[in-house]
Amino acid sequence: MPAARNVMMAAMAVKENTAFVGAFNPTKFEEIEREVAKAVVISQEPAAGEMAWPGTKINLRMILRSSIPVGTITGIDATVSQKYEKANLGVVEAEIGKSEAKTIIDAKEKYQQLTPVEKEKVDQYIATQYGAAANKETVYNSLSLLMRI
Repeated sequence: MPAARNVMMAAMAVKENTAFVGAFNPTKFEEIEREVAKAVVISQEPAAGEMAWPGTKINLRMILRSSIPVGTITGIDATVSQKYEKANLGVVEAEIGKSEAKTIIDAKEKYQQLTPVEKEKVDQYIATQYGAAANKETVYNSLSLLMRI
């Protein structure tokens, strides 16, 4: 059992900050949507699928999803990989989040699943962001993978 610690408490005067507090509109804070930080398990011991006794300690190595460097993810189209070589998933999400393509990418995992209207919107987005010569199917599938990690 850990030893008890003595904790000293002291009263502190609160600095007058009426001007600072008055500078904010508290109703606006209620409008801000709070996003839950999502973490991804990148390794674990014992490995997934290994037999372990009940009560075995499991070590997880986790990273915030938005901070995963795109360059560390395999199977990504070269055009996408080059564009985001030094960026993380948060940058990709922010860029895609500003487009009409986001709704489509969120809804359909593979390019082949898209309707003609969806393909037209996605193709336009890809041509604008990655160039007209980009392979639309592999770029879409790569973006879809990145958004689903």
